[in-house]
Amino acid sequence: MTDFRVFRLHRAAKPYCCAACNCTIPVGAIYARVCGYFDVDSWHDKLHEDCCAAWSTFVTELGCDPSAPDEFSYNLLAELTRMTPFEAQATLDAVRGFHPHVVARLELHLRS
Repeated sequence: MTDFRVFRLHRAAKPYCCAACNCTIPVGAIYARVCGYFDVDSWHDKLHEDCCAAWSTFVTELGCDPSAPDEFSYNLLAELTRMTPFEAQATLDAVRGFHPHVVARLELHLRS
């Protein structure tokens, strides 16, 4: 089992959807393109620059192993919906001081 990831920053030439918060990455914004492979499967995601930074904080806060591809995905919104509302709010509160914009976008989607 081989896991390989590459993070690169790009400027958006067209609107993209962030894999972490499901919000639009507008044209001209800096975003992180994350690509890699696990065994024979390749994948890629596009994330807001701050969502990419928040992902590592979420992984650390939840005590997950970032090298285990099935343990925690880049889709922060999906990970939070799997939790109880109390666990999700506690996780967001723990990360809020580091990445307030990401937490605000995630809370907006969780409430809708």
